[in-house]
Amino acid sequence: RQYYTFNDVDIDRYHVDGKYRQVMLSIREMNHNRLPDRAQTWVNRTLQYTHGYGLTMSPVGELTEEGRPEYFFKDIPPTTDTDLSLKNPAIYYGEMTNNYVISNSDAAEFHYPRGEENVYINYDGEGGVELNSYFKRILFALRMNEFKFLLSDDINPESRVMFERQIQNRVRKVAPFLDFDDDPYPVIAEDRIFWIQDAYTTTDRYPYSEPIPGMGNYIRNSIKVVIDAYEGDMDFYIVDEEDPLAMTYKNIFPDLFTSGKEMSAELKAHIRYPVDLFKYQAEIYSTYHMTDPTVFYNKEDMWTFPNEKYADENVIMEPYYVINQLPGEEEAEFILMLPFTPARRNNMISWMAARNDGDRFGELFLYDFPKDENFLGPSQIESDIDQHGEISQILSLWDQRGSNVIRGNLLVLPVENSILYIEPVFLQADTQPLPSLRRVIVHYNDRMVMRPNLREALRAVLQEEEAIVREDIEDVEEELMEEELPVGEEPLSEPEEFGEYIQQLEEILDRLEELSSRSN
Repeated sequence: RQYYTFNDVDIDRYHVDGKYRQVMLSIREMNHNRLPDRAQTWVNRTLQYTHGYGLTMSPVGELTEEGRPEYFFKDIPPTTDTDLSLKNPAIYYGEMTNNYVISNSDAAEFHYPRGEENVYINYDGEGGVELNSYFKRILFALRMNEFKFLLSDDINPESRVMFERQIQNRVRKVAPFLDFDDDPYPVIAEDRIFWIQDAYTTTDRYPYSEPIPGMGNYIRNSIKVVIDAYEGDMDFYIVDEEDPLAMTYKNIFPDLFTSGKEMSAELKAHIRYPVDLFKYQAEIYSTYHMTDPTVFYNKEDMWTFPNEKYADENVIMEPYYVINQLPGEEEAEFILMLPFTPARRNNMISWMAARNDGDRFGELFLYDFPKDENFLGPSQIESDIDQHGEISQILSLWDQRGSNVIRGNLLVLPVENSILYIEPVFLQADTQPLPSLRRVIVHYNDRMVMRPNLREALRAVLQEEEAIVREDIEDVEEELMEEELPVGEEPLSEPEEFGEYIQQLEEILDRLEELSSRSN
């Protein structure tokens, strides 16, 4: 229906049917401005169309044959074939809810559409303020400058007025002394929808510290705010009790703040390292990684955020969440990462990441690449795609036949001692702005392939790897045969020379075994 809207898409991770899965999810909110003109009445906007409903959730990296997303949650009411559970999908508090509403009135509230009919409910929660006296109705009539609070026959003593429903405005009203992240995100937990809003303690009076414009020179993500999308309740959890500012605020407002230890395990599994804070830290570290005073003074080793091609534009790469098995680790984990390139150069010099899981939440680490080797940066990979004969030809043909090619965000993923680059390619018809995933480009160890989906692209690039390794084995075996028993000559007299060939063969066999297990 036209009055529903999806404000944005957020990234999170869930255990789905026993597997750790990265997902994209988006909340279906009510947008009163999209009601038909004839429906723009006070009764509709205030008493009937009071809330959004449900969400969609998709696993990353999976799609239908038509290039559309697969869904863990879809439809109205929300349905799922997984072990995830959502029993209360109503959204009274969200990112788009800028107006007040009156729930549980005699005018039943629209819940969701069902075929040619609509389903209606009456709110049974504790959100808002109960209008159980005429004095309250007078006060709200004055506050909202709306005398229908006094004149409407639909308002009864059990009706509840909900205001300040936009979650970012809501938390700022309660704690104006905190700074807040730009992107709250929804979480399914305890059979309902919650919002998690990252909050920061900041000051501009920390000595000997580089300032961030508009944020001061001290910033810590010590507080996570959890907002109930149905009730509107806000819980301010202090997750970093070593932050003196956060603990001072707790001493001043003991009823407002709660220890992060009291957050439910179901909610705690979804806290994330915020992108805004990570960008601030990466920006500062791009200069302050230089520890030699002379190098620092001359700014000899400045780093910068790389560029990538998104659609038809060159843009600065943003940090991104991904589930990946880091080098040296036994299990995959949810991380936030960003590559660095040297200033005024395009090769990749390092990448920085933040951990999000379990006891290692909040750990930052950096991988430096050897400076005597060249590692391609994102913009160089984008150039290689433009210059690849087969790939560039296909993309050019698609772009000329009534459709637009949209090149998605480039992912730079560490795979042991190599780098895997992945870029999705979407196709959107000129007459129907509904993009579909048509190809995935994968670059690995100087080899690039484009296939209909990620699985086929990975298989293709690894098969090429195996083919090259097999050629190496055949070459070594041939060399061994020639050197071990050359016709008309004595066997090798130097055991060191034979040992080098054996060692080389063993390394190649180990590499092949590793790649084969990876491709399986």
